[in-house]
This record gives sequence, C-alpha cells and structure tokens, in this order.
Amino acid sequence: MSKMTVVNTVANSIMVLGFSAFLVFLFGRENSLMHKLGKANNIIVKGALSMCATVALYNAITMDSASGTGTLMNVSIAILFCWAAVFHYFRFVKGAESHTGMNKVEARKATKRVK
Repeated sequence: MSKMTVVNTVANSIMVLGFSAFLVFLFGRENSLMHKLGKANNIIVKGALSMCATVALYNAITMDSASGTGTLMNVSIAILFCWAAVFHYFRFVKGAESHTGMNKVEARKATKRVK
C-alpha cells in the first residue's frame, strides 16, 4: 500500500466525519436556520451532504487510491469541512447560548415561542 493511498484513506475518513457533523449541526437542532429555508433547500443540502459522505465512506472502506491531484483535492476538502464543522459548532451550537445570555433550556423555550 502506497503512502498516497494511506493519505487518501485518512482524508476520506475525515471527510465522512466533517460531512456527518455538518448534517447534524444543520438539521439536528431545533433552532437551526435550515428549517426556515423551505423543503426544497433542505432536500438539496441534505442530499448533497449525504452523497458526499457516502462516497467518502465508500472510498475510505475500499482504500481507493486516487491520483496525486485527486488526493490533494480530498485532503483540501477534508481540511475545509473539518474547519467549517468546528467553526459552526463554536459559533452556532455552543456559541448560541453565550451570545443570547441564555442556557440551552431557555434557548429552546425561546425558540419554541417564536415558532
């Protein structure tokens, strides 16, 4: 097994985690803005993230060896989505309660009152 295959497999594994985290952060919270965008947008985003996660998982399981540029692209996407998931968590999930001055229970109650 070549070093490029190992790097590509690790990158694909990280992409699966990043895509999955984004699915949870965008659709797994009651106060997510995605719920206000409408059904068509939700289907597009869920479908795209799900397909990306599925393909990355398949590539990781089969230890698919991409070309040098393909591996570089996978590493870049893995880094981008890892950063985006961490940023989204601290800004919108964990940071939501610190910006409002409410704890999680109070934030949920306030969100339900708005709906």
